[in-house]
Amino acid sequence: MIRRSFLHRHDIRSVIVFRALQLGDMLCAVPALRALRAALPDARIVLTGLPWAAQFAQRFSAYVDEFISFPGHPLLPEQAVRHDELTSYYASICDRGFDLALQLHGSGDVANHIVGGFGARTMAGFTRGEASQTGRTLLLPYPESGAEQERLLTLLGRLGAPNAGAQLEFPVRREDIDELEASKLAPDLEPGNYVCTHPGARKRDTCWPPQRFAEVADQLQEEFGLDTVLTGSADEAPLARAVAEHMRTPAIQAAAS
Repeated sequence: MIRRSFLHRHDIRSVIVFRALQLGDMLCAVPALRALRAALPDARIVLTGLPWAAQFAQRFSAYVDEFISFPGHPLLPEQAVRHDELTSYYASICDRGFDLALQLHGSGDVANHIVGGFGARTMAGFTRGEASQTGRTLLLPYPESGAEQERLLTLLGRLGAPNAGAQLEFPVRREDIDELEASKLAPDLEPGNYVCTHPGARKRDTCWPPQRFAEVADQLQEEFGLDTVLTGSADEAPLARAVAEHMRTPAIQAAAS
């Protein structure tokens, strides 16, 4: 007898996904969200995360139906806690009666306690140490190595989701094109002829030195003829300029100023 997968054994029609991280980490979760949608095409998938991720949910509306802003937790460093919102946040999620709470935030040291408070009928995610499985819970050992998108796909695969590919994606909307054209930053760029290089990071001690980004950009230009577009926030504009100064080939400065 073939045992049905976790996702299909529990007749899941609504899912709340917890991942309260910044842009790069959220983009790494796209293959997992794509797999989740492929497994549950008719389910309502709700993402809860940092307030900025409302934009992420809108852009990836093919995989996410709704967004709920997470008010924070004292042991998670990504944002200050909005204490006055905590009670209503958990109460409103519990009232929804989600069929599955999916923890995609990391090893689960703190996140599993957060997600456990959602009151969902079932729960899945990673945990530190040994795997834990009951009739309504599946927690896998957190992989300490490997690409982030592959780690998350491992979890989705164990839940029974088909592998819809590990490739990343970033849907471009008409308003994005209009904004680029209005900026007049790069009137001569052609699709397929350039590469965007983003040298910044939330934690600067995790960044490569500017000269390393410059070396990669120059190599891409020499080997493949790709122009370089340097991107970043206003705070990262000086870092983007430093990369350009180390480059042997010209770069388009698109970092906010």
